[in-house]
Amino acid sequence: MSDPLLSLRELTVTYGSRRRGGAVRAVNQVSIDIARGETVALVGESGSGKSSIGNSIVGLAPLSAGTIVLDGQEIASATRRVDKPSVSRQVQMVFQDPYGSLNPTRTIEQSLIEPMVVHRSLSRKKMRETVRSMLTDVGLSPEAATRYPTHFSGGQRQRIALARALMIEPDLIICDEAVSALDVSVQAQVLNLLARLQHARGLAYLFISHDLAVVRLLADRIVVLYRGQIMESGPTAGFVSQPCHPYTRVLLAAAPVPDPAYQRERRRLRNVAARSEEPNAVAPGSGCPFAGRCMYAVDQCRRERPQLRPRGDSLVACHRVDDLPEFPMSL
Repeated sequence: MSDPLLSLRELTVTYGSRRRGGAVRAVNQVSIDIARGETVALVGESGSGKSSIGNSIVGLAPLSAGTIVLDGQEIASATRRVDKPSVSRQVQMVFQDPYGSLNPTRTIEQSLIEPMVVHRSLSRKKMRETVRSMLTDVGLSPEAATRYPTHFSGGQRQRIALARALMIEPDLIICDEAVSALDVSVQAQVLNLLARLQHARGLAYLFISHDLAVVRLLADRIVVLYRGQIMESGPTAGFVSQPCHPYTRVLLAAAPVPDPAYQRERRRLRNVAARSEEPNAVAPGSGCPFAGRCMYAVDQCRRERPQLRPRGDSLVACHRVDDLPEFPMSL
């Protein structure tokens, strides 16, 4: 197996300091590999550390421990800051807000040319030709280059943001909730575009989302995060058909299904988890962070942090994974 395009090892991101009232560990010893041409999705509730992981890769979040290796070269560690200009040549981001990601005072051509001026040695004429070709590739008219962002809808602006990310031919694109602000029908169009561009250009995606329906359509592998730690990771098919970790099951139980019987059982699981919630049941770093909400938790779960261990094609951090009943699924 070839070396991964991106390798995160024991990644830890901490905000604040003890001097200012206490540090917050947003990401706690997370290790993830992304191969060339692969889509890995990060899922979890708000505050689970998804965006902090993406931001740390491009130097927008502080790295307090661990290493980031991109294409065989270490680009960051706790003692080495990310070289942003060098990394941005291979890694680009598409953010959630399609209305705030483009400068309203610049034409689309000006916004798309800017990254080429920094990273590619092309004539002005060639840059303009590349802009119009890229707009066509993302499903827009070449004439859009002379217009301003206010002339476009949210879905069109997100296509433009994607075109801008592609202008310097990156190997990896980090999509941070890139379709969550769009209507469902527009989401589908953008997801199809992402899949088509990936196939044509060999792109890898780190896809950050809380929407499991979106993730199932695009991701090859899914990594489930809770309070900055990986609860479960594995191929998308296994994640959907038989989730292993109790937290993964709670996430899936929150999504409605058309079968009333399955939906009732899912609602029961969700309600039990909600009643079981004890935010302070586990001291930071001492046990499973989900133990306070888990209906299957025992004393060991509160005392010892579970390590990721194989179960089928997945990795699961749960002391009781072998004792759990089958999860009611109907998709």
